Amino acid sequence: GAGVGVGEVSLDHSPGTLKQTNNPLDIAISGIGYFEVQLDSGELAYTRSGRFRVDADGNLITQNGMKLSSNIAIPPDTQQLSVKSDGTVEALVDGETDLIQLGQIELVRFNNPQGLQSIGNNLYLATNEAGEAIYAPPSELGMGALLQGASEMSNVSMNEEMVNLMMAQRGYQLNARILQVSDQMMETINNLRR
Repeated sequence: GAGVGVGEVSLDHSPGTLKQTNNPLDIAISGIGYFEVQLDSGELAYTRSGRFRVDADGNLITQNGMKLSSNIAIPPDTQQLSVKSDGTVEALVDGETDLIQLGQIELVRFNNPQGLQSIGNNLYLATNEAGEAIYAPPSELGMGALLQGASEMSNVSMNEEMVNLMMAQRGYQLNARILQVSDQMMETINNLRR
């Protein structure tokens, strides 16, 4: 008779499916890990959204303008950009025949990602509940590998969620029917005469 209430709201941090975009600045994480970015306030945040662009200074930044903390600077005369699965970033610039190494993208993981604080726009802040940040190159210490030219899609399965919604609706209908039958039984009992 007390009704229901929300017990907990949790985020699903499991990796989503990857979609090929063929954009060299789209970098997806195939497995566990987060990119570390710097907010305008100087605070560090974490995201799995690897859709990057290059700012006026040549830095890799997110679509919302947050700079990647790995400090990868892209030369203005870059003809081709290559990101290997281990996070190594290389570029082919005008007048050169060989790729030059620009740095390595590092990933971060947490022992309890459910403890991360969501601040919107696919960004999370570290908290005590999430545990200490563990830094490592991609494909090492349990980190996922990087995949250039791909973007991570939602990890929500529409089919599964529709089935869950229908099951919840059926459960609600059954409970409502039980209440209705119970009310009819009480009415019948009240109408009995000796």
